[in-house]
Amino acid sequence: MKTNIVLIGFFKEFTKQIGKKLALDFGLYYADVEEMIEYNLMNEKEIEELCGVDYLNNLKNKIIKDLSCYENTLITIPYNMFITNKNYDMFKSYCTIVFLNFSRDFIKEEINKSQDKTIKNDGNVFLLAYEERTKFCIDNSDISINITQSDLDNSYKKIKKCLDKYYL
Repeated sequence: MKTNIVLIGFFKEFTKQIGKKLALDFGLYYADVEEMIEYNLMNEKEIEELCGVDYLNNLKNKIIKDLSCYENTLITIPYNMFITNKNYDMFKSYCTIVFLNFSRDFIKEEINKSQDKTIKNDGNVFLLAYEERTKFCIDNSDISINITQSDLDNSYKKIKKCLDKYYL
């Protein structure tokens, strides 16, 4: 049985909060891909200027590969990084992939609640690709959990119950 879990969700902060709590409860290390890249590549712009975008992307891919191989780790990763350079193949080899499938209504509600114009614009663009992205994640995950409300505690209980059942 794979000892690593990777969580994919379209809402970064929600997914990270769930991931941290699950890692604690399951006795796993926690790592967020974006945070690890930021930590390891403190000055991405300088690296890109000096070495080029391909070199920078190779460094990011190495960090992602290293993370996927850590033992007993729960990893959170945003959708766009999950699909890049077939990272999902790498995660599939080493991790149980869990997709937090936020409903279309949930996403609309979160976009409408936001006061940030960028989130409203990006959110509406995201909704246009929602079906395709959701299908890809469902097809490439071991577990897909439907999330219909922003209640962190209830969502956490539902996710933990699914993982408990999966690992028993």
